[in-house]
Amino acid sequence: GNSRDDAKTPMGVNVKDDSAFAESWKTASKCEDQSVVSYNGACARSPQYAKKANALCKQLLNDPVFAPCHKILNPEKFIHQCEHDVCNCGLQRKGIMQHCECTAFRTYARLCSKEKVYLDWRSEKICPPSCPKGQVYKQCGSNCASTCSRLQQSGCKEECVDGCQCP
Repeated sequence: GNSRDDAKTPMGVNVKDDSAFAESWKTASKCEDQSVVSYNGACARSPQYAKKANALCKQLLNDPVFAPCHKILNPEKFIHQCEHDVCNCGLQRKGIMQHCECTAFRTYARLCSKEKVYLDWRSEKICPPSCPKGQVYKQCGSNCASTCSRLQQSGCKEECVDGCQCP
């Protein structure tokens, strides 16, 4: 669907306020208005981290490494999720926000790869990979690789997955 019309009232008006949106869809006038507890996200709870979160997460939009996928997958909702993650991470780690953006970036890159757009996005600058001894990071490795617990690949549907793998 179109995310731009997710808050449209029955009259076709887009509203920003959740309460107004909910009230517009009330079907019986005898229903009482409910008090609404709104949650504005982790950055509203920890505004001291919001600016840093925005700067980190805008890499998804501004860093050229992500650009090949922008026409296929709009990064905006991933940026918002990233900002939430970074602010929440900063709150939990008492201001240490190193690599908190990586989950959102990885999700974006994985969804891009499902659309056959492979992003080689990890680097020393952006979410450097860290693998156990004897393994190497591959942006597009096999999900059907042999392991001690799975020596044969029968029935495995080959997909490109990122992660640590045997060389």
